[in-house]
Amino acid sequence: MRTRRVFVPVPVLLIAMTSMSTAAPAAGLSPDLGPTSGGTTVTLEAGFDAYAATESGDGFTLGLTAGGNLYAWGNGEDGRLGTGSNASSAVPVQVDAAGVLAGRTVTQVSVRDRHVLALASDGAALSWGANEAGQLGNGTTSPSPSPVEVSTAEALEGVRLTQVSAGYNHSVALSADGRVFTWGANEFGQLGDGTTTATSVPVVVNTSGALAGKTVTQVAAGFGHTLVVASDGAVYSWGSGFWGALGNGATANSSVPAPVDMTGSLAGKSIVQVGGGLTHSVALASDGTIFTWGTGFFGQLGNSSTLNSSIPVPVDTTGPLAGSPVDQIATGNAYTMALTSSGVIVGWGDGFRGQLGVVPWDVVNR
Repeated sequence: MRTRRVFVPVPVLLIAMTSMSTAAPAAGLSPDLGPTSGGTTVTLEAGFDAYAATESGDGFTLGLTAGGNLYAWGNGEDGRLGTGSNASSAVPVQVDAAGVLAGRTVTQVSVRDRHVLALASDGAALSWGANEAGQLGNGTTSPSPSPVEVSTAEALEGVRLTQVSAGYNHSVALSADGRVFTWGANEFGQLGDGTTTATSVPVVVNTSGALAGKTVTQVAAGFGHTLVVASDGAVYSWGSGFWGALGNGATANSSVPAPVDMTGSLAGKSIVQVGGGLTHSVALASDGTIFTWGTGFFGQLGNSSTLNSSIPVPVDTTGPLAGSPVDQIATGNAYTMALTSSGVIVGWGDGFRGQLGVVPWDVVNR
Protein backbone atom coordinates (compact mmCIF):
# COMPACT_ATOMS: atom_id res chain seq x y z
CA MET A 1 0.00 0.00 0.00
CA ARG A 2 1.28 3.46 -0.88
CA THR A 3 -0.28 6.55 0.64
CA ARG A 4 -1.05 9.23 -1.91
CA ARG A 5 -2.47 12.66 -1.36
CA VAL A 6 -5.78 13.12 -3.15
CA PHE A 7 -6.24 16.28 -5.25
CA VAL A 8 -9.56 17.02 -6.94
CA PRO A 9 -9.26 19.77 -9.59
CA VAL A 10 -12.97 19.70 -10.47
CA PRO A 11 -16.08 20.00 -8.26
CA VAL A 12 -17.31 16.69 -6.83
CA LEU A 13 -20.53 15.83 -5.02
CA LEU A 14 -20.13 15.14 -1.32
CA ILE A 15 -21.42 11.94 0.22
CA ALA A 16 -24.33 12.16 2.68
CA MET A 17 -23.47 14.75 5.29
CA THR A 18 -24.19 14.80 9.01
CA SER A 19 -27.66 16.15 9.75
CA MET A 20 -29.09 17.64 12.93
CA SER A 21 -32.63 17.58 14.24
CA THR A 22 -34.05 20.92 15.40
CA ALA A 23 -37.10 19.45 17.07
CA ALA A 24 -36.16 20.11 20.69
CA PRO A 25 -34.09 22.58 22.70
CA ALA A 26 -30.67 19.71 24.20
CA ALA A 27 -28.18 18.24 26.50
CA GLY A 28 -25.91 16.82 23.84
CA LEU A 29 -25.29 15.09 20.56
CA SER A 30 -26.22 11.49 19.84
CA PRO A 31 -23.92 9.93 18.79
CA ASP A 32 -21.12 12.33 19.77
CA LEU A 33 -18.51 10.62 17.54
CA GLY A 34 -18.51 9.46 13.93
CA PRO A 35 -16.24 8.53 11.01
CA THR A 36 -14.09 11.20 9.33
CA SER A 37 -15.75 10.43 6.00
CA GLY A 38 -19.16 11.53 7.29
CA GLY A 39 -22.47 9.83 6.58
CA THR A 40 -23.60 9.68 10.22
CA THR A 41 -26.98 11.14 11.20
CA VAL A 42 -26.70 13.13 14.43
CA THR A 43 -29.63 14.17 16.62
CA LEU A 44 -29.76 16.88 19.27
CA GLU A 45 -31.04 15.63 22.56
CA ALA A 46 -33.47 17.60 24.74
CA GLY A 47 -31.98 20.75 26.27
CA PHE A 48 -29.60 21.72 23.48
CA ASP A 49 -30.12 24.57 20.97
CA ALA A 50 -29.87 23.55 17.33
CA TYR A 51 -26.75 24.85 15.63
CA ALA A 52 -27.36 27.74 13.27
CA ALA A 53 -23.72 27.89 12.08
CA THR A 54 -20.39 26.18 12.63
CA GLU A 55 -16.80 27.27 11.98
CA SER A 56 -13.65 25.13 12.06
CA GLY A 57 -10.05 26.12 12.82
CA ASP A 58 -6.82 24.23 13.48
CA GLY A 59 -8.06 21.10 15.24
CA PHE A 60 -11.21 22.60 16.74
CA THR A 61 -14.76 23.64 15.89
CA LEU A 62 -17.11 26.38 17.08
CA GLY A 63 -20.88 26.02 16.98
CA LEU A 64 -23.26 28.98 17.19
CA THR A 65 -26.79 28.01 18.22
CA ALA A 66 -30.05 29.57 17.14
CA GLY A 67 -30.28 31.04 20.63
CA GLY A 68 -26.95 32.87 20.25
CA ASN A 69 -24.95 30.50 22.48
CA LEU A 70 -21.46 29.31 21.58
CA TYR A 71 -20.06 25.80 21.99
CA ALA A 72 -16.59 24.54 21.12
CA TRP A 73 -14.81 21.20 20.89
CA GLY A 74 -11.42 19.84 19.85
CA ASN A 75 -7.92 21.16 20.54
CA GLY A 76 -7.91 23.69 23.38
CA GLU A 77 -4.32 24.89 22.93
CA ASP A 78 -3.85 28.68 23.24
CA GLY A 79 -7.33 28.86 24.78
CA ARG A 80 -8.98 28.59 21.38
CA LEU A 81 -12.09 26.88 22.80
CA GLY A 82 -12.81 29.98 24.88
CA THR A 83 -13.76 28.02 28.00
CA GLY A 84 -11.36 29.78 30.37
CA SER A 85 -8.68 27.09 30.08
CA ASN A 86 -6.39 25.45 27.54
CA ALA A 87 -8.03 22.05 28.01
CA SER A 88 -9.15 20.13 24.94
CA SER A 89 -12.58 18.52 24.67
CA ALA A 90 -13.94 15.66 22.56
CA VAL A 91 -17.51 16.88 23.07
CA PRO A 92 -19.09 20.36 22.81
CA VAL A 93 -18.48 22.62 25.81
CA GLN A 94 -19.94 26.09 26.25
CA VAL A 95 -17.71 29.09 25.60
CA ASP A 96 -17.27 31.19 28.72
CA ALA A 97 -20.49 33.25 28.85
CA ALA A 98 -19.37 35.36 31.81
CA GLY A 99 -17.20 38.43 31.42
CA VAL A 100 -17.57 40.30 28.11
CA LEU A 101 -20.17 37.82 26.80
CA ALA A 102 -22.50 38.36 29.77
CA GLY A 103 -25.84 39.71 28.57
CA ARG A 104 -24.75 39.61 24.93
CA THR A 105 -26.08 37.57 22.03
CA VAL A 106 -23.55 36.40 19.46
CA THR A 107 -24.75 36.70 15.86
CA GLN A 108 -21.66 35.56 13.93
CA VAL A 109 -18.43 33.68 14.58
CA SER A 110 -15.30 33.37 12.43
CA VAL A 111 -12.34 30.99 12.74
CA ARG A 112 -9.28 30.50 10.54
CA ASP A 113 -6.48 28.90 12.53
CA ARG A 114 -5.93 29.37 16.27
CA HIS A 115 -7.98 32.41 17.19
CA VAL A 116 -11.69 33.15 17.15
CA LEU A 117 -13.68 36.28 16.38
CA ALA A 118 -17.30 36.72 17.41
CA LEU A 119 -19.75 39.49 16.60
CA ALA A 120 -22.35 40.48 19.19
CA SER A 121 -25.79 41.86 18.40
CA ASP A 122 -24.73 45.26 19.79
CA GLY A 123 -22.07 45.54 17.06
CA ALA A 124 -19.09 44.76 19.29
CA ALA A 125 -16.30 42.36 18.29
CA LEU A 126 -15.07 39.73 20.75
CA SER A 127 -12.06 37.43 20.46
CA TRP A 128 -10.06 34.67 22.14
CA GLY A 129 -7.28 32.16 21.53
CA ALA A 130 -3.80 32.72 20.11
CA ASN A 131 -2.50 36.29 20.02
CA GLU A 132 1.19 36.31 19.10
CA ALA A 133 0.64 39.04 16.50
CA GLY A 134 -2.08 40.98 18.28
CA GLN A 135 -4.88 39.29 16.30
CA LEU A 136 -7.24 39.49 19.30
CA GLY A 137 -7.23 43.26 18.96
CA ASN A 138 -7.28 43.99 22.70
CA GLY A 139 -3.98 45.89 22.86
CA THR A 140 -1.88 42.91 23.96
CA THR A 141 -0.03 39.96 22.41
CA SER A 142 -0.97 37.49 25.15
CA PRO A 143 -3.30 34.57 24.37
CA SER A 144 -6.68 34.56 26.05
CA PRO A 145 -8.65 31.41 27.00
CA SER A 146 -11.78 33.51 27.59
CA PRO A 147 -13.46 36.04 25.31
CA VAL A 148 -12.10 39.60 25.40
CA GLU A 149 -13.51 42.67 23.72
CA VAL A 150 -11.68 44.09 20.71
CA SER A 151 -10.44 47.57 21.59
CA THR A 152 -12.79 50.46 20.79
CA ALA A 153 -10.47 53.11 22.21
CA GLU A 154 -9.16 54.38 18.88
CA ALA A 155 -10.28 53.46 15.34
CA LEU A 156 -13.41 51.60 16.49
CA GLU A 157 -14.65 54.28 18.88
CA GLY A 158 -18.40 54.68 18.31
CA VAL A 159 -18.33 52.17 15.41
CA ARG A 160 -20.96 49.46 15.04
CA LEU A 161 -19.63 46.33 13.32
CA THR A 162 -21.70 44.06 11.08
CA GLN A 163 -19.19 41.30 10.12
CA VAL A 164 -15.89 39.84 11.32
CA SER A 165 -13.43 37.52 9.56
CA ALA A 166 -10.42 35.74 11.05
CA GLY A 167 -7.22 35.19 9.05
CA TYR A 168 -4.24 33.07 10.10
CA ASN A 169 -3.02 35.71 12.53
CA HIS A 170 -4.79 38.85 11.39
CA SER A 171 -8.40 39.95 11.78
CA VAL A 172 -10.84 41.95 9.67
CA ALA A 173 -14.10 43.69 10.53
CA LEU A 174 -16.75 45.54 8.52
CA SER A 175 -18.71 48.48 9.94
CA ALA A 176 -22.34 49.35 9.34
CA ASP A 177 -21.28 52.31 7.20
CA GLY A 178 -19.14 50.14 4.90
CA ARG A 179 -15.66 50.82 6.29
CA VAL A 180 -13.07 48.10 6.92
CA PHE A 181 -10.92 47.69 10.03
CA THR A 182 -8.00 45.30 10.58
CA TRP A 183 -5.53 44.25 13.26
CA GLY A 184 -2.84 41.64 13.93
CA ALA A 185 0.02 40.45 11.70
CA ASN A 186 1.01 42.61 8.74
CA GLU A 187 4.19 41.21 7.17
CA PHE A 188 2.49 40.99 3.78
CA GLY A 189 0.50 44.20 4.09
CA GLN A 190 -2.66 42.23 4.92
CA LEU A 191 -3.96 45.01 7.18
CA GLY A 192 -4.28 47.31 4.17
CA ASP A 193 -3.21 50.46 6.02
CA GLY A 194 -0.24 51.22 3.76
CA THR A 195 2.32 49.70 6.16
CA THR A 196 3.76 46.30 7.01
CA THR A 197 3.69 46.97 10.75
CA ALA A 198 1.66 44.68 12.99
CA THR A 199 -0.82 46.19 15.44
CA SER A 200 -2.68 44.84 18.45
CA VAL A 201 -5.50 47.37 18.10
CA PRO A 202 -7.76 48.02 15.10
CA VAL A 203 -6.71 50.37 12.29
CA VAL A 204 -8.75 51.70 9.37
CA VAL A 205 -8.01 50.27 5.92
CA ASN A 206 -6.67 52.83 3.45
CA THR A 207 -9.44 54.42 1.37
CA SER A 208 -7.39 57.04 -0.47
CA GLY A 209 -6.80 54.83 -3.51
CA ALA A 210 -8.83 51.97 -4.99
CA LEU A 211 -11.47 52.11 -2.25
CA ALA A 212 -12.04 55.85 -2.52
CA GLY A 213 -15.79 56.49 -2.55
CA LYS A 214 -16.56 52.78 -2.21
CA THR A 215 -18.88 51.18 0.32
CA VAL A 216 -17.79 47.68 1.32
CA THR A 217 -20.51 45.06 1.84
CA GLN A 218 -18.51 41.91 2.70
CA VAL A 219 -15.02 41.06 3.97
CA ALA A 220 -12.95 37.87 4.00
CA ALA A 221 -9.54 37.15 5.52
CA GLY A 222 -7.25 34.58 3.94
CA PHE A 223 -4.00 33.25 5.36
CA GLY A 224 -2.02 36.40 4.57
CA HIS A 225 -4.35 38.39 2.34
CA THR A 226 -7.69 40.16 2.62
CA LEU A 227 -10.60 40.42 0.19
CA VAL A 228 -13.63 42.72 0.14
CA VAL A 229 -16.71 43.20 -2.01
CA ALA A 230 -17.98 46.71 -2.74
CA SER A 231 -21.61 47.69 -3.18
CA ASP A 232 -21.08 47.94 -6.94
CA GLY A 233 -20.13 44.24 -7.10
CA ALA A 234 -16.40 44.83 -7.63
CA VAL A 235 -13.72 43.01 -5.60
CA TYR A 236 -10.62 44.47 -3.97
CA SER A 237 -7.71 42.73 -2.27
CA TRP A 238 -4.46 43.37 -0.43
CA GLY A 239 -1.70 41.53 1.42
CA SER A 240 0.17 38.50 0.11
CA GLY A 241 0.17 38.19 -3.66
CA PHE A 242 1.90 34.81 -3.52
CA TRP A 243 0.88 32.66 -6.52
CA GLY A 244 -1.54 35.37 -7.64
CA ALA A 245 -3.83 35.32 -4.59
CA LEU A 246 -4.77 38.99 -5.06
CA GLY A 247 -6.25 38.36 -8.51
CA ASN A 248 -4.81 41.52 -10.06
CA GLY A 249 -2.59 39.84 -12.65
CA ALA A 250 0.54 40.04 -10.48
CA THR A 251 2.21 38.09 -7.68
CA ALA A 252 3.56 41.04 -5.68
CA ASN A 253 2.33 41.92 -2.21
CA SER A 254 0.25 45.05 -1.66
CA SER A 255 -0.17 47.00 1.58
CA VAL A 256 -3.13 48.97 0.20
CA PRO A 257 -6.33 47.80 -1.50
CA ALA A 258 -6.02 47.00 -5.21
CA PRO A 259 -8.80 46.08 -7.63
CA VAL A 260 -9.18 42.44 -8.62
CA ASP A 261 -9.22 42.07 -12.41
CA MET A 262 -12.87 42.51 -13.36
CA THR A 263 -12.19 42.06 -17.08
CA GLY A 264 -11.95 38.63 -18.68
CA SER A 265 -14.06 36.04 -16.89
CA LEU A 266 -15.48 38.60 -14.41
CA ALA A 267 -16.58 41.06 -17.09
CA GLY A 268 -20.19 42.03 -16.48
CA LYS A 269 -20.36 40.06 -13.24
CA SER A 270 -21.53 41.42 -9.91
CA ILE A 271 -19.80 39.69 -7.00
CA VAL A 272 -21.77 39.09 -3.80
CA GLN A 273 -19.37 36.98 -1.70
CA VAL A 274 -15.63 36.29 -1.51
CA GLY A 275 -13.48 33.83 0.41
CA GLY A 276 -9.75 33.49 1.03
CA GLY A 277 -7.71 30.31 1.47
CA LEU A 278 -4.00 29.84 2.14
CA THR A 279 -2.94 31.30 -1.22
CA HIS A 280 -6.12 31.13 -3.29
CA SER A 281 -9.29 33.19 -3.47
CA VAL A 282 -12.90 32.53 -4.46
CA ALA A 283 -15.73 34.81 -5.60
CA LEU A 284 -19.45 34.13 -6.00
CA ALA A 285 -21.38 36.16 -8.57
CA SER A 286 -25.01 37.23 -8.28
CA ASP A 287 -25.97 34.74 -11.02
CA GLY A 288 -24.68 31.80 -8.94
CA THR A 289 -21.42 31.26 -10.85
CA ILE A 290 -18.05 30.90 -9.10
CA PHE A 291 -14.60 32.24 -9.96
CA THR A 292 -11.21 31.49 -8.42
CA TRP A 293 -7.58 32.63 -8.58
CA GLY A 294 -4.22 32.01 -6.92
CA THR A 295 -2.66 28.63 -6.20
CA GLY A 296 -4.05 25.71 -8.19
CA PHE A 297 -1.57 23.02 -7.14
CA PHE A 298 -4.15 20.98 -5.25
CA GLY A 299 -6.96 21.67 -7.71
CA GLN A 300 -8.50 24.27 -5.39
CA LEU A 301 -9.34 26.56 -8.33
CA GLY A 302 -11.80 23.95 -9.61
CA ASN A 303 -11.11 24.64 -13.28
CA SER A 304 -9.93 21.14 -14.27
CA SER A 305 -6.31 22.24 -13.83
CA THR A 306 -3.60 22.34 -11.18
CA LEU A 307 -1.97 25.47 -12.60
CA ASN A 308 -1.85 28.78 -10.75
CA SER A 309 -3.69 31.84 -12.01
CA SER A 310 -3.13 35.49 -11.06
CA ILE A 311 -6.47 36.49 -12.61
CA PRO A 312 -9.96 35.08 -11.97
CA VAL A 313 -10.95 31.90 -13.83
CA PRO A 314 -14.39 30.26 -13.93
CA VAL A 315 -14.99 27.09 -11.93
CA ASP A 316 -15.90 24.02 -14.01
CA THR A 317 -19.67 23.62 -14.24
CA THR A 318 -19.81 20.45 -16.35
CA GLY A 319 -20.05 18.10 -13.36
CA PRO A 320 -22.17 18.34 -10.20
CA LEU A 321 -22.50 22.11 -10.63
CA ALA A 322 -24.18 21.75 -14.05
CA GLY A 323 -27.46 23.65 -13.96
CA SER A 324 -27.10 24.33 -10.24
CA PRO A 325 -26.56 27.98 -9.24
CA VAL A 326 -24.45 28.39 -6.11
CA ASP A 327 -25.83 30.22 -3.06
CA GLN A 328 -22.79 30.19 -0.78
CA ILE A 329 -19.04 29.51 -0.86
CA ALA A 330 -16.42 28.59 1.76
CA THR A 331 -12.67 28.08 1.66
CA GLY A 332 -10.18 25.92 3.51
CA ASN A 333 -6.42 26.30 3.28
CA ALA A 334 -6.23 24.43 -0.04
CA TYR A 335 -9.80 23.46 -0.90
CA THR A 336 -13.09 25.11 -1.78
CA MET A 337 -16.70 24.29 -0.97
CA ALA A 338 -19.98 25.45 -2.50
CA LEU A 339 -23.63 25.14 -1.49
CA THR A 340 -26.03 25.05 -4.43
CA SER A 341 -29.56 26.43 -4.57
CA SER A 342 -30.84 22.85 -4.43
CA GLY A 343 -29.10 22.24 -1.10
CA VAL A 344 -26.23 20.14 -2.49
CA ILE A 345 -22.69 20.62 -1.13
CA VAL A 346 -19.86 20.39 -3.66
CA GLY A 347 -16.11 20.46 -2.96
CA TRP A 348 -12.78 20.50 -4.78
CA GLY A 349 -9.06 20.79 -4.03
CA ASP A 350 -6.98 19.06 -1.34
CA GLY A 351 -8.83 16.04 0.07
CA PHE A 352 -5.94 14.47 1.98
CA ARG A 353 -7.72 14.47 5.34
CA GLY A 354 -11.22 13.83 4.04
CA GLN A 355 -12.16 17.50 4.02
CA LEU A 356 -13.97 17.13 0.68
CA GLY A 357 -16.32 14.51 2.13
CA VAL A 358 -15.77 12.04 -0.71
CA VAL A 359 -14.77 8.37 -0.56
CA PRO A 360 -12.03 7.14 -0.96
CA TRP A 361 -10.35 10.11 0.64
CA ASP A 362 -6.91 9.44 2.12
CA VAL A 363 -5.23 6.42 0.56
CA VAL A 364 -5.05 4.78 -2.82
CA ASN A 365 -4.01 1.14 -3.12
CA ARG A 366 -1.54 0.45 -5.92
